[in-house]
Amino acid sequence: MNQKRTSSGELLGCFWIGSYIDVVILIGFLCLGFGELLVLLYC
Repeated sequence: MNQKRTSSGELLGCFWIGSYIDVVILIGFLCLGFGELLVLLYC
């Protein structure tokens, strides 16, 4: 039982890391798009 608990915890950790990377990429794209919008508005 202890080993099963450890493996599920590792899976959860991998899931959190993967979703965190997705969020960082999403925020990066949003910042890029917003920056282009600001440049268009100011120019």
